[in-house]
This record gives sequence, structure tokens and C-alpha cells, in this order.
Amino acid sequence: MIFCRLLGWLTLLGRSSAAHKAEILALRHEVAVLRRQAERMAVPGRPGSRLGHETV
Repeated sequence: MIFCRLLGWLTLLGRSSAAHKAEILALRHEVAVLRRQAERMAVPGRPGSRLGHETV
């Protein structure tokens, strides 16, 4: 377990700045998509909303 974590840290040190920026950009996109999905599911009465179907 410790060896795997150590190896992960070493690979992070060897990555370029561009790789870090690309990963951050991908993670921000993923967060934005998940937020849109959560908002869509949380609006009562909206078609496809889980909250709207639970109250019926």
C-alpha cells in the first residue's frame, strides 16, 4: 500500500505543467457536468426530476 502511494507521488513529480493543467481542466468539466445533473434531479415538478416523481 505504501509502495503504491509512493510510486503515485513519484509519477506526479515527473509530470509536466501542461499535464497538470489538462487534468485540472478535465476535473472541472466533470464537476460542472455533475452539478448540472444534480440540479436537474433536484427540481420538483420538472419532467425527469426524481423529486417530482417521489411526491406523487
